[in-house]
Amino acid sequence: MSVRVLLPLNTTVFIHAYTNALFVQRITLIAPDGRRRIFQGSGEGNIIGSFVFHTPSRRQGAQVFPVKVRMEFSSDGGRTFTRSRVIQDRVKFSRVPFKVIGVFAEDAEDEDFNDAIVTFSFRRPI
Repeated sequence: MSVRVLLPLNTTVFIHAYTNALFVQRITLIAPDGRRRIFQGSGEGNIIGSFVFHTPSRRQGAQVFPVKVRMEFSSDGGRTFTRSRVIQDRVKFSRVPFKVIGVFAEDAEDEDFNDAIVTFSFRRPI
């Protein structure tokens, strides 16, 4: 399953990806123009990637920059992948102009939704 994360225009975004699972996790970020960034790894408490980017200052007919997030896992060491169940949540801090959006994946039955995590953090426009 995949979700869309809606980011504000003209904003610096910090992205971090983590795993907390035995199975190989793959997180694919897809920009509106089709460009992809893929993070892959396994293990408990591992950072499998991070980067910073700046969303465009404007987009024809759009007020946001949508990023598609696809999360998958492999129980056979990375030969084949199955889509994970995902949930998305966000935190808007009341005293500082900062926002965090998280996408959380579940690959099995324990329902902890922490097998793969990707966070998008940025200053909120004031």
